[in-house]
Amino acid sequence: MAQQGKKKRPSGSGPTGKAARPGGASGASANRVPSAAQRTPVGNGPQGSTRSRQAAAGRTSGTNRSQLIIWGAAIAVMAVVIVVGIVINMNSNKTENDGYGTAAKSTVTMDAAGTITVSAGNPAASFDVYEDPLCPYCAQFERQYGQQIAQAVDEGKVAVNYHLLNFLDRASGSGNYSTRATAALMCAATNLGSTPGAWASLHTTLYEEDVQPEENSVEDMTDAQLAQHVTDAGTGAGLAADAAPITAATSCIDSGQMLPTVTSAFNASSATLTQLVGGVRSPVIAHDGAVVNVDDTNWLSTITG
Repeated sequence: MAQQGKKKRPSGSGPTGKAARPGGASGASANRVPSAAQRTPVGNGPQGSTRSRQAAAGRTSGTNRSQLIIWGAAIAVMAVVIVVGIVINMNSNKTENDGYGTAAKSTVTMDAAGTITVSAGNPAASFDVYEDPLCPYCAQFERQYGQQIAQAVDEGKVAVNYHLLNFLDRASGSGNYSTRATAALMCAATNLGSTPGAWASLHTTLYEEDVQPEENSVEDMTDAQLAQHVTDAGTGAGLAADAAPITAATSCIDSGQMLPTVTSAFNASSATLTQLVGGVRSPVIAHDGAVVNVDDTNWLSTITG
């Protein structure tokens, strides 16, 4: 028999006997790993790019959520602070004893120095008020605490010593409103002082928002207008418009009778205020030679006990 020969590898087979890739590439070439330059970097291909964008979007979304939470918390804190501030401001500026009115039982005396004392009976406690008729902060003080003071006066708990100033003349339209208003209050004190409630009513009126002139305005009140307020206070307290006390008070205003007293009273008050607060300003509330902190709304009850 003829010897059977070895089988020949198929033409085109590689060393491993695997079929060659089309195009005649050898098996070695077909199995070679692509170089780094030939490989598509992860994330740069269509799928990688999508995953990268998704990851970036996730990070951005997370950052935005964190920022929203931070901003939301900050806004909530700010809202709480604003509400608390509003409540505190309302409480610190509310009208005490609103609805009581003026000290209808009070009478008034004025000493030689021009200090006007308002009282009812013989109270054990007293305090001093330094104020200018044009001073807006004095008006604010009177509006906030005036009715509470009036009730304490009427109940015989306290006397109030008013020291009237005129340093704001320069801020008045006429150039001397504080002086003339102070003189009118002094005229009323000396002539209407024994009429219960008359002076207290006038004092309250001159600080009312629609009566008190504004600082640095071109107009203020004339002497005739001040005299009319004195008349109204007297008639409101039960006097006839032509009663002798009212006539005497208005004549006092017309003649300028109290103008020298206004000046001497201011000089005395200036010296006291310089010792108390280092200069002239208003309002200043003092008790037993010390300044009273009227931001503490319990200040009056502390004085009256």
